[in-house]
Amino acid sequence: MHVSNYNEIVQLNSDLYVVANLLSGAVDVVPRIVVKLLNDLQDFGDSSSLGKEQLIETLKERGYIFESVEEEELEFARLGKIHANFFSNCVPLSFKLIFSYNCNLRCVYCFQKAVQSQYPQMSKDRLEKAFDAMMYLDNNTDEDRPRPNISVFGGEPLLEENRYLIENTYELANKAGFVPGSILTNGLLLKEFVPLLEEKCVKQIQVGLDGPREVHDQRRPTATGGSSFDRIAEGIDEALDSGISVTARVHVDDQNIDSLPRLASWIKMKGWSAKSTFQAYVAPVDGHKCSLNKPNLVNPMLLAKILDNLNTHKEMSILKLTGWEPLDYFIPMVKSSRPTIPRFVHCDAFTGNTFYFDNSGDVYICIECCGYPTKAVGSFIPGLHFNERYVEWRDRNIAMIPQCSSCSIALICGGGCGFSALERSGTIMQPDCGGARECLKLYMKHEFAE
Repeated sequence: MHVSNYNEIVQLNSDLYVVANLLSGAVDVVPRIVVKLLNDLQDFGDSSSLGKEQLIETLKERGYIFESVEEEELEFARLGKIHANFFSNCVPLSFKLIFSYNCNLRCVYCFQKAVQSQYPQMSKDRLEKAFDAMMYLDNNTDEDRPRPNISVFGGEPLLEENRYLIENTYELANKAGFVPGSILTNGLLLKEFVPLLEEKCVKQIQVGLDGPREVHDQRRPTATGGSSFDRIAEGIDEALDSGISVTARVHVDDQNIDSLPRLASWIKMKGWSAKSTFQAYVAPVDGHKCSLNKPNLVNPMLLAKILDNLNTHKEMSILKLTGWEPLDYFIPMVKSSRPTIPRFVHCDAFTGNTFYFDNSGDVYICIECCGYPTKAVGSFIPGLHFNERYVEWRDRNIAMIPQCSSCSIALICGGGCGFSALERSGTIMQPDCGGARECLKLYMKHEFAE
């Protein structure tokens, strides 16, 4: 008998534990006797199961134990194929156009500071070349796959200088049969662009909102040093009133974490949280290329403070934790009644579905690589072609990273951020753990506390 390599156990009190198996997706609160049996099976083998046959069968059904190592390996391989087939056949291609890296905000943690204004704005001819590349990719995928989605990115996409390119983009997308996707915007000119987005059938946007007015404006000032908060709020109101769904991303570090309860109260006061078309989530400032005025707290310490606030400030519940890795995968396991496919790759950069086409003619598959030509995976000028980095990024998954093969949480971590691993170690074929296990344990204790 074999105890699964993917069990994660957290003690709640003197008798109760949370046990999660990240291969099967099972999560249970169990008494000490169950954990003792799992430990005994691990240490002493099958002799520990005598007289506990019914419990053993339950543990097998939940995926906490297998008949053999080989049985678990077969299950790992089976789910790996399902994961690959799902992303190859059921998830649409996602195309992002970067007209320029210009921006009308000067966020203190911006990871694109070094590339702002580095290249001229995308020309109409180059936009058409990008569409040629997209249509080539679309024509070489399964015909039963959902239609590709397309969105504009940046820098900041919603700039007046980009308006005619946005109009052309959605005209070309309509001819190609592409579906408008979600737009990431800082929101400063959102109000002015809502009529165009509504006309082009854009259904969803994401906006950065980092705290109440005085906190947000310190972190996300305009390019001239002015306030951005009120204009962003007006844009969110306009979008929601027009039927466009809005997701607010709250970038969290030690500089704004104490203001989150006030932000949550303000969002409630605005009435946004009562709308089905609005949601807000928190995500840590990762620091891969960010420029921070003060050292950032590590992710587990930040998460611990947020969870404490959730216990004492009930309004904080409107700020979801789905931007926190690996909780973005674990929370659905806990909350959903449907089976969850394990995470064999970390993000869209490794699924082969997402492509960024920038104003210099380069192609990227990782959002944080954009604007750095040495990290491009190809070019669409004069025609689409990929380089060796494309194959390397496509090949990164937890089965290819030796340190992940024996890690119990690899299936909700996906090996961590490949870009961060590249910056830290010089190769994407290293894991980037980033406090993932500590964050998982903190959340398990919080979620299942008495």
